[in-house]
Amino acid sequence: MNNIRGIKNLIKIISSLAVFALFCSLSTFKSDAKVIQTDEGDKTITVSWTNETVTDYSIGFAKITDKDNGRAAAKAMADSKSRVIPAGTMSYKITGLENNAMYCVCLNYGTSSAAYNSEYNDGACTRLTGVKGLRLQRWWKNINKVELTWDKPASVYGDIKYEVMLMDSSGKKIIDDDSNVFTNDYMHNVNNKKIYCVKVRAIHTPDMNSSTCPTSVTPWSDKIYVFSQPTVTSASVSGGKLKVNWQKISKVDSYSVYVSTKNGDYKKAGTVNGKKKGMTIKTLNGAAFSSSKTYYVYVVAEKSAGGKNYSSDIIYTYQIKGYGKPVSKKKK
Repeated sequence: MNNIRGIKNLIKIISSLAVFALFCSLSTFKSDAKVIQTDEGDKTITVSWTNETVTDYSIGFAKITDKDNGRAAAKAMADSKSRVIPAGTMSYKITGLENNAMYCVCLNYGTSSAAYNSEYNDGACTRLTGVKGLRLQRWWKNINKVELTWDKPASVYGDIKYEVMLMDSSGKKIIDDDSNVFTNDYMHNVNNKKIYCVKVRAIHTPDMNSSTCPTSVTPWSDKIYVFSQPTVTSASVSGGKLKVNWQKISKVDSYSVYVSTKNGDYKKAGTVNGKKKGMTIKTLNGAAFSSSKTYYVYVVAEKSAGGKNYSSDIIYTYQIKGYGKPVSKKKK
């Protein structure tokens, strides 16, 4: 009899435990539903989470800008339940986004008996598609350095550094530098008499607190050619004509000479091929040159490659009045 009573009590205990377990599964959930990015794709973001609930999820997202962290808009979208995810789903792929951008993702979740909670990922990134806007910032003739710049991608979580490849005019690599290039500005030693070819790519290492995506490397940017403004070695007026000489730059296609009677409002006086290192100009605005007047002159080197036209920057002019001297030119 005692054995029967003991068995009945054991059955009651097991039943109570089963009911309790069922109640827990229906009414409770893990408190942490941390949202982690697991893939960055072409205009897509995939996020996953660890929480389990018995009701559905809703998700929202918004682009992060310098002025807005995106949380309010992402939360509003999640609250609207415009994108509902069935219970049991542990990941979601967001499509139709912009590349080279960072998003805030909000995940609403809860149970049938509890209010919705929200978890955020404040640094989900789409794919970096490559460096854009690579260009010559300035050629520093006096210290034999070239300064390059390019457009910054949108803010992203994690580290972005850049790899810069400097080549000669034929495309032969001179240096491949990815050591400490963490800004969109780069300087390197150069020869003022030579042409260089440059390309850049970005290397993105995501923030491991918000992403499990691996380090990604973008394709190389389009190549550009850079070279110095030719140095005017002499300029003088004689016999009503202006004679200008300059220092040649190897393998440019042409040189154009600009002249003015003041340091501004320059007129193109003529163009000669890249093998020349001097030019004689007969008139300016239809009039002969006078040795009693002051003139300003500068030379631009030019090259065409890959369907694009390149020219040297314009930093210095040359002043002529019986003798010549270099002066700084006001930018147009």
